[in-house]
Amino acid sequence: GKVSDTLLTLLTQYRAFSVTSSAGRLLGEQQFDDSPLLRAFPNGSGFVVVKRPISDGKNAEYRVHRYAATGRLLFDRSLRYTPVRLVQQDVDAVVARYLADWEGSADGAAGKIKEALFRPAYLPPVNAVVPGQDGTLWIQRERSALAMGKWTLLDAKGTPVGDFLLPTALDVRAGTATAVWG
Repeated sequence: GKVSDTLLTLLTQYRAFSVTSSAGRLLGEQQFDDSPLLRAFPNGSGFVVVKRPISDGKNAEYRVHRYAATGRLLFDRSLRYTPVRLVQQDVDAVVARYLADWEGSADGAAGKIKEALFRPAYLPPVNAVVPGQDGTLWIQRERSALAMGKWTLLDAKGTPVGDFLLPTALDVRAGTATAVWG
């Protein structure tokens, strides 16, 4: 086929890492990366882009852009937040998850993974976005090692409905204005 148009271009900087040792090679996704998130609505009505730059401690906002399937911008919402510092417990939790997947001996692997991780001073403001069948958006806020995590619900017009605490172990796969499923 032939490319006839481009809807948008998303730049990434710290998406993945690679660690090699005598035990093998580990390819991993950077957990503290702030590259934009792109997700399609399950009903095919369009897609959403969340631009989530890491705060410098002063300027703290992320942007949610909703597009129709044609590429027409439906809304562009800026949301302010309070930055959350990246702490060693967060880094250790990520390293532990990767060590669980490491094949062979994990000797020395923890240090190599820590070296390979992008570790900003503050956590990215958004970890995930789940577009709902009804046009709502469930936005998972900063990922941390805590048992409960904050989610922000936006209605179909991008207006914040509220913040909700959900178990961090819950892998949210779908949502509406009244429920989430994981």
